[in-house]
Amino acid sequence: MFNYITTYFEKIYESAHNFKGLLIISLVNILTFQGLILFVEQYIFSEWHFALAFLIIFFFDTLSGSYIAYRTNTFSGQIFREKLMDKMIAYGSIIISFSVITKVIVDGSEFNAIRYFNLPFYSLFSLVEFRSIVLKWYIFKKWKWLGKLLKWIDKRKKFEIDDEL
Repeated sequence: MFNYITTYFEKIYESAHNFKGLLIISLVNILTFQGLILFVEQYIFSEWHFALAFLIIFFFDTLSGSYIAYRTNTFSGQIFREKLMDKMIAYGSIIISFSVITKVIVDGSEFNAIRYFNLPFYSLFSLVEFRSIVLKWYIFKKWKWLGKLLKWIDKRKKFEIDDEL
């Protein structure tokens, strides 16, 4: 990555000797935006495939909950904002903290057991959001196939599902 940046600087310098303003603007852009991206990628979070998938599931969970609340006349803007902020801050802080642990604290060790937990850890958050979507729609519509899916996901039966299933 640093070779790319060095090459980029060299090209800018060679082609911009008459355009000193362009050089300064390019340097500022590279040092701020690209530097920030490199810092985040190196030390904070780099699981972008998970982030994209999780954001899509999170969006549909929020959309489903809002739609069902609207249909049942229980929608409240204040509750929506509070729940959304709670989930965003909780999930964000937990996921980023785990990522920082795996990237910074144990990165230099010879045996890094935490890296083996990446897939289960990130999958757990996606499964929790998926379960939330299924549960909301089951409570709203009482579709039997969703009840069967919930029984399969949640073996402890923390909620009531019709025994006919």
